[in-house]
Amino acid sequence: MASFAPGQKWFSMTVFPQLAYRPSAAAIDAAVAKLTAEDPAFRVSRQPLNGGQILAFDQLPANLAAWFDLAVPFADQDFLVFEDERLSFAETRAVADRAAAMMQDRFAVAKGDRVMLGLRNFPEWIIAYMAAVTLGAIVVPFNAWWRAGEAGFALDDCTPRLAIVDGERWAAWGDELTARRIAAVVVRAPAVGPAHAWTAEMAAAPEAPRPVTVGHDDDATILYTSGSTGTPKGAVSTQRAVLSVLKCWAAYFGALRGLTEAAMAAAGTPPPSDPVASLQTVPLFHVTGCNALFLMCFPIGRKLVLMPKWEVAEARRLIAAERITHFVGVPTQSHELLSAPGLADHDLSSLVDIGGGGAARPASHVADLLGAFPNAAPALGYGLTETNALGCVTNGPDYAARPASTGRPTPPTSEISIRDNAFAALPPGAVGEICLRNPANMRGYWNRPEATQAALVDGWFRSGDLGYLDDDGFLFIVDRAKDIIVRGGENIAAQEVENCLYRHPGVAEAAVFGLPDIRLGEIVAAVIHPAAGARLDGASLRSHAEVHLSHFKIPARIWFSAAPLPRTASEKIDKRAVRALYSEHRENADKGGGI
Repeated sequence: MASFAPGQKWFSMTVFPQLAYRPSAAAIDAAVAKLTAEDPAFRVSRQPLNGGQILAFDQLPANLAAWFDLAVPFADQDFLVFEDERLSFAETRAVADRAAAMMQDRFAVAKGDRVMLGLRNFPEWIIAYMAAVTLGAIVVPFNAWWRAGEAGFALDDCTPRLAIVDGERWAAWGDELTARRIAAVVVRAPAVGPAHAWTAEMAAAPEAPRPVTVGHDDDATILYTSGSTGTPKGAVSTQRAVLSVLKCWAAYFGALRGLTEAAMAAAGTPPPSDPVASLQTVPLFHVTGCNALFLMCFPIGRKLVLMPKWEVAEARRLIAAERITHFVGVPTQSHELLSAPGLADHDLSSLVDIGGGGAARPASHVADLLGAFPNAAPALGYGLTETNALGCVTNGPDYAARPASTGRPTPPTSEISIRDNAFAALPPGAVGEICLRNPANMRGYWNRPEATQAALVDGWFRSGDLGYLDDDGFLFIVDRAKDIIVRGGENIAAQEVENCLYRHPGVAEAAVFGLPDIRLGEIVAAVIHPAAGARLDGASLRSHAEVHLSHFKIPARIWFSAAPLPRTASEKIDKRAVRALYSEHRENADKGGGI
């Protein structure tokens, strides 16, 4: 397959003000179809991938290192901004090359080895990612909120050769790494005990690594996702999968730009004057933060301003100071951006796009965003870790008209089908399991052949989400077949929380589920039937859970039922019945007794 030369024409993801100029999804589909028909660089065809005939690009960059080369025309422009630090695209690439040499010479990282990343949104996260994939190593981002036990499970699963961690993660996970004799490099903190210091190791490394041949079918990443079993599964993606989602977005947003430019020119409206810039508000260890934000910067020369943690006041300050054009976050963050006190204290007029993903956005938020930011159009995407975030997208007039929809499949390579329990395709309007097919899908779960076989059928990924397509092909999500709670964009397996609660000797039965929440999308709720003679309260159960679970998994609402919990005919706890009964009585949570 052909590769892309530095400087080859790529389309900007810049999206423009004035919602009236946003083209419809049908118009974008037609423009993408024209692009793929006329430009060989974007041509697609059916290809045998992942056990099915998949719509895939005939040409891709040779590997992710070649993708980074697309930023050569922007070499001297700012790429990474963190506090008072600034790195251009060229400077970042040079540091990443030295980091690759450091991994190779100091820690013998080779093609196929796993490199774990456990950091906040620091520049070193991005530098280490670029370095590892350049060597053909497999990047394994860990959730920075994990407790030691959660990290230990993933370390045993992926067995990394090297871990790159910040000081907080070393303090939390250092014993786990040391017990497994995994070499660790600590960034932005003193190296303690057996850990190595990033600055010292970088200073001792050559400027560039020895060349490594890396191809499309070599593994690039393992991203852990919560499953209904309560134990994380590592979704493995090849270099081809990651490159495919990036190129699909380039085609889609390139078509969107072309249509919008033409409409604005016809109306005599000038284009925006601010260079494209994004605020990295979501964690880099999620596909939205890694793929949609970080990796999409290279072909368009987009500046990326990093936030190590979310603070709405600081986000507003950075938007104003750095003239941020694109805000992408979970719906919680975009809602706080407009609803927290002090909105008028900063000039946010540079914003032209307010994207969202990771969780459902309440329909009321769409109107709120349109009212608060008249020059910026809200947008929403639907994808999963297993699809590298590729799936559906909606914005502009379609989103305003269908605020409950998550959009149409992203052209030209994303396909969506609604299937019944026998995996037969269902017609428009019928609710079934949402299945996604595209070249960005994972190749499988790490060390989980049975889970892989269940999740991937004829090239389709079975999402576990339930929804339907309307007559125009817009997707509506109505429920989750998997027992997953999505709190502020974080997936939480209800069974994992239940297993933790069952460790408490006073818990006889536990049912965990999600409750709707205007700010976070969902919060974790639990109903407990105590063991005979046990005296329980919400505070003691939360203290118990905090020992084993990340803070975002701790139940925010806890009820106590004197009677055993309702059960199905198969004697399983009837979660739907429990949710229906207790979700209507939030005011009684944590007070003890039944309802």
